[in-house]
Amino acid sequence: MPLMFLQTSLKDSDIPAGFERQLCEKIGEVLNKPMERITLTMVTGARQMRAGSSDPMAMLTIHSIGVFDKDKNPTYTPPLMEFMTEKLKLPPARVLFHYVDLEGYMVGQQT
Repeated sequence: MPLMFLQTSLKDSDIPAGFERQLCEKIGEVLNKPMERITLTMVTGARQMRAGSSDPMAMLTIHSIGVFDKDKNPTYTPPLMEFMTEKLKLPPARVLFHYVDLEGYMVGQQT
């Protein structure tokens, strides 16, 4: 059940068509999670600063159950970084991932 929150200073018009679906598909592939369980909230035009610069950037926070730990997390970053830099035309230094382990009892939904 990945819950994803993408914040970027890019304008909505700078985000390629179909990006949301492509990102969800990529996350499903990398984390081995089904599309039906993935939720994405995306905020564009955010005022952001990273490393003392307000150049365009993006931060993707991913909350998920049972996939994040110190050994697995480093394997997720390369394919996600490649995807984000290619699709959003941002340099790697302007993309940040925040992995958050999520306990199943912390999500409420009706199936």
